[in-house]
Amino acid sequence: MRRRPVMIVADLVRAAALAPVPVLWMLDLLSVVHLCAAAFVVGLATVFFDVAEQSYLPHLVGRDGLVRANARLVAVDQTASVAGPGMAGMIVQAVTAPLAIVVSCVSYVASALAVARIDGPPEKAVRGPRERLDRSIRQGIVYVLDHPVLRPLVACSTTM
Repeated sequence: MRRRPVMIVADLVRAAALAPVPVLWMLDLLSVVHLCAAAFVVGLATVFFDVAEQSYLPHLVGRDGLVRANARLVAVDQTASVAGPGMAGMIVQAVTAPLAIVVSCVSYVASALAVARIDGPPEKAVRGPRERLDRSIRQGIVYVLDHPVLRPLVACSTTM
């Protein structure tokens, strides 16, 4: 699959999953079930986005620019990890938590637009033998659970 469209769709899916939360809250219909469903969809779309992002970067910057580009991404990620929770707290305090989710929706749409504007070499979709998605997912899960390094890393990441 081409990665840029996957990233764009993942961002739009995340925005769409969160968009009903403030509306349901204003209508006094928001429940834990809605929040869990939104969190699940956002988490699932994030997995697709992150995998596409990590494999798209080498395509954009080439092998020679990969270390520098990864260093910049890590710097941005770490900055967001430090500053993000504080900023989120200020937004929640200013407008309440359900309405603060509107900021997340807007940021996902902005991300989709930014990714759509990336000007890089065109991706070529590599056509190989098509596998069933459920079979591929099952193989991936079995591989991770059997791997002595990946298993604890995934367990750690999942609990975080």
